[in-house]
Amino acid sequence: MAHNKILDWACSYKGGSSTFSYRIGVADGLVAMANRGKKIELAMAIKKELDMIAAKEREEAMERERELERLRNMPSLAVDPAESDDESQDEGPGFLDINDMSDQPFSSLDSREHGNLNSGEGMADFDEYDENVIDLTGDVDDNIDKIIKREPLETLGFNSTPAALIKQESSIENPSSLVRFRVISVQVVDDYLKERNIKLKMRKSRHVVSRDSPAYREGWKDSSKIDFRQRRLE
Repeated sequence: MAHNKILDWACSYKGGSSTFSYRIGVADGLVAMANRGKKIELAMAIKKELDMIAAKEREEAMERERELERLRNMPSLAVDPAESDDESQDEGPGFLDINDMSDQPFSSLDSREHGNLNSGEGMADFDEYDENVIDLTGDVDDNIDKIIKREPLETLGFNSTPAALIKQESSIENPSSLVRFRVISVQVVDDYLKERNIKLKMRKSRHVVSRDSPAYREGWKDSSKIDFRQRRLE
């Protein structure tokens, strides 16, 4: 599109030097316009990234302030010693005091224990010959091995674990990511060249001289009329 427009505009000039100078002026104008646009986009991306960082810091500061305010407004958890003494004195009748137990004769305790055994209320509800019963007086490692042997592998869920679906997302989604990627890539290349002690040399570009200055300036001016961002007509 741009090439066809430049050829059409250059037809108004007569002579090879004037036509060539006009084309060079348009090309240099487009390059300068692209460089300006790139600088503007870079500045906007940096500004957006800084705004996002500042907004995140403000949000974190507000969150910390709300958390501190919530901790300040919490009721005190300190216990009054007088209230704790009253509660200890008002214990229910279901609890036995050690001092009271020391005053009772052993015969009363034995009779109470035998009475519970005869009534069946204090009997243990398990079979001592059952292999699934854990011996609390035995070795802890032996008990753990016995439990692990009883557990089948299916109960652990190794066979029923579904495969995780990984959603591939592009890491380059906004201009700030592009800027970060560009900086990181340049740094990686520089480190590699420095590590390998490689020196790059640039060939001197051939300098193009325009022989017709008015035609060159007119081409530079007309380069602003070309819009590369316009949508193509279907």
